Amino acid sequence: MSLRKLFRTGLGFAAAALFALAPSLAAAAPPLWAVKDENSTIYLFGTVHLLPEGTQWRTPAYDKAYAEAQAVWLETPVGESPEARQAMESLIVDYGYDFEHKLSKRLSRKDYARVTAALKPLGMDKKTLEGMRPWLAGLMITFSGYMEQGLSPEAGADQQIETASAETGKPLRYFETNEEQIRFFADLSPEAELQFLNDVLEEMDTGAEAAQAMTDAWVAGSESEMVALFVEAMRHERPELYEAILRGRNHRWAETLEREMRGEGVAIVNVGAAHMVGEDGLPALMKARGFTVERVQ
Repeated sequence: MSLRKLFRTGLGFAAAALFALAPSLAAAAPPLWAVKDENSTIYLFGTVHLLPEGTQWRTPAYDKAYAEAQAVWLETPVGESPEARQAMESLIVDYGYDFEHKLSKRLSRKDYARVTAALKPLGMDKKTLEGMRPWLAGLMITFSGYMEQGLSPEAGADQQIETASAETGKPLRYFETNEEQIRFFADLSPEAELQFLNDVLEEMDTGAEAAQAMTDAWVAGSESEMVALFVEAMRHERPELYEAILRGRNHRWAETLEREMRGEGVAIVNVGAAHMVGEDGLPALMKARGFTVERVQ
């Protein structure tokens, strides 16, 4: 199990049709929770970071929660302004390259050939490829594959929510900086970093099937299937990745939301759907802190 499954926790190919079904099938939609106390409500929604253009993922329940919200939370800024792009490129150079340790020396000849072939469509020169750290090579392969499937961050829920909030003046808040997100990968142990790349290579031939399974679980709002697909394998097989990418972040976010609940008003949290399910998911963590948690979609 690799991080590959966490970059998009559902595609929503069938979302538009499902959302238009009769009321008896209203539960067949991505889960949405409400966390409440006497004078505060925080809605929790699991997003999909990359989607096909034109995917209709919003529902009346989500729109109602968003309209009520006085603040909108996202994982990190996702906008594509020239300044943001330049800042991200600088971070990738700082944390994603190590020209003193060639990538070809860290991998078997077979795996290096597979990495080279996978990144060839990006027009990457040999020097750049050789300087890549394994985690960055894994991410590049993953995103390249998703682009080939017609998926993009611009069509993803996170960027659409950020853009809409900025245009309408809704206050935006973020759990993490871009640098913090990159360091979740960059600070992995050398063993976990190599394992991530190896996992990506192993899953290259089965990515489409796995993506469809995740689509079905997300669109159907099946928490049990989402746990099985997004969480359990990583939790048991890749504990360092699980701690860095899911559990540790979820617990920090829950602490932040607990402080927010001490005030009053309504907010909506939009983070990757994998952060919402399982015993370390945000709904479970907020319930354990004594708040009323109800699934409203």
